[in-house]
Amino acid sequence: MNKITKYLEVPVVTGALLTIGNVAIKAAEPTTQPEPITQTTQTTETANQNENIQPVEVDNRSELDAKIKEAQDLGIDIQTINNQQTVNQQDLPKTQQELHDYYQSQIDALNQVIEQQKQYNDEYAKEQEKAFATVIQDPIYKQDEWSMDQLKDLVGGDFNKVTVISKRPKEALQLETHLAENGYIHKGDHWIYRNVFLDSKTGNPIGMRFDVTKIQQNTTTGAKETGENLDALPEIDKTRLDFYNNQIALLYDNAQLTLKVTFLDTDDNPIVLEKPLVIITDVDENQAIKIRDLDVKYLKGSTLVEKNGLVGNFGAYHDSSPDGVHRDAWIMYALPATDHFTYTFYTFSPYFYQIYQGVGSETISYTRPDKQFVSWDGQNIQLTDLFVLQPEQPNTPSTPTETHKVIASHSTMPNQPTQANITTTSTNIVPASPSTTSHVSTGISFSWMSSLFGCIVSSLGLASIKKRKK
Repeated sequence: MNKITKYLEVPVVTGALLTIGNVAIKAAEPTTQPEPITQTTQTTETANQNENIQPVEVDNRSELDAKIKEAQDLGIDIQTINNQQTVNQQDLPKTQQELHDYYQSQIDALNQVIEQQKQYNDEYAKEQEKAFATVIQDPIYKQDEWSMDQLKDLVGGDFNKVTVISKRPKEALQLETHLAENGYIHKGDHWIYRNVFLDSKTGNPIGMRFDVTKIQQNTTTGAKETGENLDALPEIDKTRLDFYNNQIALLYDNAQLTLKVTFLDTDDNPIVLEKPLVIITDVDENQAIKIRDLDVKYLKGSTLVEKNGLVGNFGAYHDSSPDGVHRDAWIMYALPATDHFTYTFYTFSPYFYQIYQGVGSETISYTRPDKQFVSWDGQNIQLTDLFVLQPEQPNTPSTPTETHKVIASHSTMPNQPTQANITTTSTNIVPASPSTTSHVSTGISFSWMSSLFGCIVSSLGLASIKKRKK
C-alpha cells in the first residue's frame, strides 16, 4: 500500500461514535492538526522519516553527476531537472535498470561534448596569450612591463577562464546613473555600465555596478612617506565627479573614494566570474590602491611599491600622461571567483585638484578572442531520487478499551439509503498516538465525495479533506 494516501479527516468530539461497516470507533479528544503534505512535494527528508519508504541508489548516478559538473565547469550549458520516484519492492530491479541505462546514455553523450569543449578551450587559451601580449607592452615605451611567465603565474597558469575587466573596444558604453545631485557623488549613489565585456567562461555580456560606500577628505600629513592613517580620515558628504564617455574611468575632486563594484548579468543580477582580472590604471604620483574585501594576488608597475597594505606611488614624481597608458603605473589584480570587489583609491598629492582613475579603461588595449562552445542539444537531463516502498509488517491487535483509528486495505460497502459507496481500507484497528488528532482515515472515490461529505456534515457538523502522509 502506498504510504502517501488521500484521507478524509473528520474531527469529532470526545466520546462520539462513528460506524464504518459493522465497526464502531470511539474517538479520542482532538489535538492540533499536523500540516498536510502532498505526494508531488514529498522531499527526501520526509520520505526517510517513514520506515517503509527507503532511498535506494542507482549505481552510475554519481558518475553522471560528476560528468554534468565537469561539462558545466568547461562552460557547456547543461540543465538538469530533479524528480522523485517511489516504487514497490518487486518493481525495484526493473526501475533501477531503466535509470541505469538512461544515465549511461547521458554519460556517453557528455563524454563527447566534454572532449570537444576541452579542445575549444585549449585553442582559446592560446589566443588569449596573444591578446595579453598587447596588455603587458607599453605602447609608448615599447617595452613589456611584465613577462608572460609572470602573468601566467598571476592567473594560475591558464588563460582559458580569465575574464579581463575591460571595455570591449568596438562597443559603445551604456551608462545609467543614480545620483542624489547632478555633477556630484554622495555616499549611497551608484551607476551602472551595461554590456561592458564578455565572460570568458560563457561568452555572455557582463555589466558593472559601482556603489559609493565612503568618501573621505584629502590629506598629505603622514601619508607621503608611509601611507598610514588614511583609513581614519574624516568622511565628507560629497565630491565633484565627471564620467568619461567611452571608458570605465572617473575624474573627481581630490578625495579618498571607496567603491564596491558588482558584476551583473543581462538582467542586472549579480553574477560570479571565475577568474576576473582587474586592472587599475594611472596610479601615479602620491596615489595608491587597496582591495578591501578579497584575498588577491597582484602585479604592480615598476614605479609602485607596497606600504601598509596599499600599493601605490608614495612621493616619487611620475606623470602618467596620457592618462592610464603607461604600464609602470598599473596594478593588475587576480581575483578569486566572485561577483564583486571593493576598493579604495587613495590620493595624497598636494598638487592635483582632480583625480583620474580607470577600471578597465580603453588604455588597456585588450581585445577578447572569439571562443567556441559546444552546443548541447537542449534536452534537460532528468535526475531521479529513487525510493522503494517495502511491504508493511502485520499490525499488532489492540484491546477494545483503547482509543483507535482505522487504517486501510481495500473493500467496498454496499449502497445505503443515505450515503454513497465508499472504498475503505481494512477494519484492522491500531492504537492512536496520543500526540495526533483522533480521526477516521479512509480512501475516498472522488466521484462520491460530495454525497459523503454532506452525510458526515449532517451527522457531526464538521469535515475537512486534506492530503496527509500517514
